[in-house]
Amino acid sequence: IERVRFMTSHPKDMSDALIDVIGERNQVCEHVHLPAQSGSDRVLAAMNRRYDRAAYVDLVARLRRAVPDLVLTTDLIVGFPGETEEEFQETLSLVEECAFDSAFTFIYSPRRGTAAAALPGRLPAGMGEERMARLVDVVQRLGRECNQAMVGRTVEVLVERVSRHAAG
Repeated sequence: IERVRFMTSHPKDMSDALIDVIGERNQVCEHVHLPAQSGSDRVLAAMNRRYDRAAYVDLVARLRRAVPDLVLTTDLIVGFPGETEEEFQETLSLVEECAFDSAFTFIYSPRRGTAAAALPGRLPAGMGEERMARLVDVVQRLGRECNQAMVGRTVEVLVERVSRHAAG
């Protein structure tokens, strides 16, 4: 096998042994998708994520020490029931602190049958979109900075398929 790439990992599954393998084996792509969901401990607990911000940040630091050229992507949700502006700011600061290369961002939407669907504190109309726009601005700025840091470097890449959107 020439190259292996992880699709996604729950933070609880990212052991020190796995981090070592990513750092030591050339066949493993230096990319980890590590869903954060939120930067707020209260929101993470309400989401039943089973980790807190400090543990997540520590995990990112361990990954970056083991894999200096790590590309780190994540999933983030804004507007989870009861999320305050301060808690949203904690998510923005997590994004800055972890310096994600990219993020899949979502506005919370209830799923029937889940515990979160019954939680009070839905955001007023338009607030989720407004928070999402602010989050996307930060994520895109960091992505540009990561890309700019690559200018002039020669790197190995893994091409998975021909683009569906751009000829050539």
